[in-house]
Amino acid sequence: MRSDEVSADIKVFISSKSQAHHSPGLGLGVVELCERVERLGSLNKAAADMGMAYSKAWRIIKQAEEGLDVALFLRQGARGSCLTEEAKALIELFRKVERETNACANRVLRESLDDLVDKGILSHASAPDLEKKATPELIAQVRALGL
Repeated sequence: MRSDEVSADIKVFISSKSQAHHSPGLGLGVVELCERVERLGSLNKAAADMGMAYSKAWRIIKQAEEGLDVALFLRQGARGSCLTEEAKALIELFRKVERETNACANRVLRESLDDLVDKGILSHASAPDLEKKATPELIAQVRALGL
């Protein structure tokens, strides 16, 4: 397996520590919805663009706002909505954490796979052959990485 043939993808979720463990917060779905509101000018259009019912989009946004204790939109009645400065900052922060976390995860993955190849545990075999060559030691090492 070559390290350039695989990648790690970490899911980012920002929530308040003062809320329950699984409380609403800022995840990829909320971020994408907000980005569409910014681009399209309304929650209704953003929800339609995502193939989501307006009521569901409204509920998701309302829960995120309550979980983070911040307003995400400035509602302008019939004219639609726009993002608050706080929402723009949170989305920028989310995207930065997402980029840097995934870059770090991919660096660790490449280094770890290269190390396993150097140790002879893995070879540069193709992905389909990997299942045939996975040893209990390899499985334990991959699980230990949490990937």
